[in-house]
Amino acid sequence: VWIFKWMILPLIAIHITANTLYGLLRKDPLIRAMVTGKKPAAGYEDAREAQVVAQVWLRAAVCLVIAAVIVLGGIAAAGGRLFY
Repeated sequence: VWIFKWMILPLIAIHITANTLYGLLRKDPLIRAMVTGKKPAAGYEDAREAQVVAQVWLRAAVCLVIAAVIVLGGIAAAGGRLFY
């Protein structure tokens, strides 16, 4: 419980503040892009052109399984109960 109160909550606050300031100062709609999954067309530094990858849903499912294994494995390794 202490890790959530003293580590996760401040990190969440920093994340939200940084994204809000970035949107206000750089005029880049990051929050809208995170919610909708779409960002307006413009010249971005990270890539010249969007690259369409094959099997997007399969890659997303694999990432979800890996994340679940990491989270649930960490809980089990720490001696916590997964389900009550």
